[in-house]
Amino acid sequence: MNHIPIVLIISLFSHAFLTPLLKKKFRSLYIFSLALYSLLLFLTGKTFFYVESMGPIRYWIGGWIPPIGIELYADKLSVFMATLFLSCALLILVSFESFKYEIGEEKAAYYFMLVSILIGAMLGIIFTRDLFNLYVFVEITTIAACGIISIKNEKKAVEAALKYFILSSIASTSILLGLILIYNIGGYLHYDTLKSVLLESKDVFPKIISGSLVLIISGFSLKSALFPLHIWLPDAHSAAPTTSSALLSGLVIKVYVFAIIRLLNDVFGLMYTYTSILLEVLLALGNVGVFSGAVLAGFQNDIKRRLAYSSVSQMGYVFLGLGFNNQYGFEGALLQVLNHALAKSGLFLAAGWMVKFTGTRDIKGLEKISDKLPLTALCFSVCAMSLVGMPFTLGFLSKWHLAMAAIESGRPLQLIFIILSALLTLSYYFPIIVKAFTGDKSFERKLEFEKIKGGSLISILIFTFVIMFLGIYPKFLLKYLLQNMF
Repeated sequence: MNHIPIVLIISLFSHAFLTPLLKKKFRSLYIFSLALYSLLLFLTGKTFFYVESMGPIRYWIGGWIPPIGIELYADKLSVFMATLFLSCALLILVSFESFKYEIGEEKAAYYFMLVSILIGAMLGIIFTRDLFNLYVFVEITTIAACGIISIKNEKKAVEAALKYFILSSIASTSILLGLILIYNIGGYLHYDTLKSVLLESKDVFPKIISGSLVLIISGFSLKSALFPLHIWLPDAHSAAPTTSSALLSGLVIKVYVFAIIRLLNDVFGLMYTYTSILLEVLLALGNVGVFSGAVLAGFQNDIKRRLAYSSVSQMGYVFLGLGFNNQYGFEGALLQVLNHALAKSGLFLAAGWMVKFTGTRDIKGLEKISDKLPLTALCFSVCAMSLVGMPFTLGFLSKWHLAMAAIESGRPLQLIFIILSALLTLSYYFPIIVKAFTGDKSFERKLEFEKIKGGSLISILIFTFVIMFLGIYPKFLLKYLLQNMF
C-alpha cells in the first residue's frame, strides 16, 4: 500500500506513452483507458480507508530519506483529492464518446494521452512533498492543459490556449522566483524540513520570506483564476472541447488551490503575521471574485461562457473559506472544491449535449429543450441549484460551512454577503432553467435529433446523484472525510 502514490503517477504516464499505439483502434483505446482509470480509482479508494485507519503514507523515491531524497506523502486530504480527481476524470472520459465529434476520432489517442499526462501531473502536485517537484508537476499540468484546449484545432481554441500559456508562464515565473528565495534561506526543498528552518529564520529574514510567499501565492492564484487574475479562464473554458471544459473547470483550477493549502499549512505555517495579512487579502479578493464573476456571468448569452464566468465566481468562495482562517472556513473551502468539481463537470457535459442537439450556444436557443432531453435538462438544473446553494444539495453544505466560518470569525456582514451572492448566482442560472422547460420551440431544425448516448447520460446522472446524495445524507462526508482532515 505504501507504493500507491508512485504507482498512480507512473501508471498514468505509462498510459500516456501507450495510447498512441492504439490510435487506429478507438474502441480498444476507449475500453483500455476506462479500465485503467477504474482500477486506479479502486486503488485510491482502498488507500483512503488505509490512511484513515493506519495514518499517512510516506514513500521515499529510491529509498533516499528526506531532506536529500524526494518524498511522496499521502494523507486524508491528498487521497481525498486524488479520489475526487480520478473519479471525475473517469466520468468525463466515459462521456468522451459522445463528444468525440468535436475533436475527431483520429485525434482521440492523442487526447487520451494529454488527459493522462494532465491527471498524472495533478496527482504529482497532490502527493509531492518537495518544492522543486511541485514546480515540475505544475509545468507539466500547464502544458497538458494547453494541449486539451488547442486540440480542437479551431482559431478560438488556439487563441485561448495561447493566452492561457502566456499567463500561466507568468504565473510559473512568479512561483519559481518565490521558490528560489525560499531555497536561498532554507537550503532545503522538503516541506517539513523547510518549515522548521523558516520557523527559526522568520525574525532574521521576514521580508524575504513574506516576499516569496506573495510571489508563490500570486502565481497559484493566477493559475486558479482568482479575480482579477481570471482573464484567461473564460476563453479557455468556452473555446475548449466539452470534455476539456469539464476537466479544466472541474479539476485543473482546483489542484492549484490544493497547492496553496499545502504550502500555507506545511511550509509557511499559519502562525506568521504576514501569512495572516495574506489571508485577509485572499478574503477580500474572494469577495470581489464571487460578486464580479456572478455579474459578468449574467451578461453572457453564450452558455459555455456563462458557465466559465460562473467558475470565477465559485472559485471566489474557495478563497473566501481560506481567508476566514478557521476550521469551518477550511472545511467550507474543501466542500466548495468538491461541490464545484462535481457540479461544474455535470453542467459542462449537459450543456455540451444541449449545444450539440440545438446547434447553438445561445441561451435563447434552449427553449423547451426538456421535451427532447428531459433528463439532461433536469440534471443541469440540479447541478446549477447546487452551485446556488439550495437545500438538499451538496452546495448547501458548503455554503453553510462558509456561513458558520463567517459567524465564528466575527464577520456578520460576510454572512449577509454569502446569502446575497447565492441569490446573485440564482439570477444567472434561473433564466437558463426556465427556458429549458418553457417556450414554443418545435425543434424542427436542420440538425436532426440524435438520441443521447448512454455514456454521456450515465456520467451526467452520476454527477447529479452524488450531489443530491451528499446533500441529503451528509453524515458520511462530514464524519469520515472532514474529520481530522486539516
